[in-house]
Amino acid sequence: MKLPLLLLVALLVALAACGDDDDTPAGATTNTVESESSAASPEPSADALDPAQTLPTADDVSAYIDDLALDIGERPAGSDQEQAAADYLRSQLESFGYTVEEQAFEISSAVNDLSTVEAEGEQFVAYAAQGSAAGEVEAPLIFAGFGNAEDLPREAAGAIVVEQRGEIPFSQKVSNAQDAGARALIIYNNEPGFFAGTLGGQRANIPVILVSGLDGGALKDAAEAGESGRVTATVRETNESQNVVGRGSDGPCRIVVGGHYDTVTAVQGALDNASGTAAILEVAQTLAARDVTDGICIVGFGAEEIGLIGSAYFVQELDEEERAALLGMINLDSVGYGEDLALAGSRALSDLALEIAASQGIDIERAELPPGASSDHASFLNAELPAVFFFTAETGPIHTPEDTVELANEFTITEAILLALATIEALNESA
Repeated sequence: MKLPLLLLVALLVALAACGDDDDTPAGATTNTVESESSAASPEPSADALDPAQTLPTADDVSAYIDDLALDIGERPAGSDQEQAAADYLRSQLESFGYTVEEQAFEISSAVNDLSTVEAEGEQFVAYAAQGSAAGEVEAPLIFAGFGNAEDLPREAAGAIVVEQRGEIPFSQKVSNAQDAGARALIIYNNEPGFFAGTLGGQRANIPVILVSGLDGGALKDAAEAGESGRVTATVRETNESQNVVGRGSDGPCRIVVGGHYDTVTAVQGALDNASGTAAILEVAQTLAARDVTDGICIVGFGAEEIGLIGSAYFVQELDEEERAALLGMINLDSVGYGEDLALAGSRALSDLALEIAASQGIDIERAELPPGASSDHASFLNAELPAVFFFTAETGPIHTPEDTVELANEFTITEAILLALATIEALNESA
């Protein structure tokens, strides 16, 4: 990767100053499901309040990621931890001088606590998928491949169906299992480790349990041997989430810089999306230090992981004047894995960002999102509003417990921040 010399020197100095005080082994997870009374938002860090900072620093990025991923931890939509993250965003943005409001909206979701699977006298660690029904089911285990409609045998009716992750979305696996009369669904990872996931806003009528690939192999063997099993899905119902909107001035948003701050269940979410949340905070502070916040709105979107609900609500609430005033939306989501940035979005805004990146020596490529993947910029594109999405070409271990702070590359995140700042400058000059 290349950067202009002065910026490169500044970034390298900032990166060299970053200490690593975390002794968590790589790939391990320190997050646990917190009790309702334990979810509290960290105070703004001293570094984040420096009014003289006109260039982003890796120190700030690292501190934001630690605060969100370690101190708060998992942040499922509608949970106390998601609210703690919203409070944290509010406190940070207010400390930079933005006027902040929370946009509350209703959701249909569930916060999933630790669930269990039992078979052949052994108990396996599991989580319910976000959107799973609660309940306890004891029934025969039936293996059904990847869960395609043709994979489900007649014996799936009344059974606990065991399926491998892959080929089709979780929501389709659930629909097929329910249509076949299954009483519960177990999805095991296509890799040895554990993972977490969401049904994309769908609410299942049956328990949907996620287990590691290693445990899934044992459950598949039990199903093929004609064994029975028991699943227990524990969920807490919730019905509200919120966007956090920081405004640099009165009047409509001319430029929106946003990213989601919620996670799937049982992950730190350092990459997805503490990295993007850290980036929007650093953009916000840098713009404030440069005194160029007029018409700027910094938005932390809630409930992205269950169907882009927060960003869809934000767009829905824009009136005609606000829509006409919007020059562009910059979405920062999962910008911290590896070294290769990518972008997607509306053609004109994407072309502008690519031209700016080339002039600044920042390596980034246009990319197509894989089937079923999306992010909050899509809510703007669906309303025919210009938007661009910055992310990393490789997603890494997102939606798994391996999405931890050790993997977050502050250098790559800072490149995304620099590109966002330059794009904002270009949009302001074009107005």
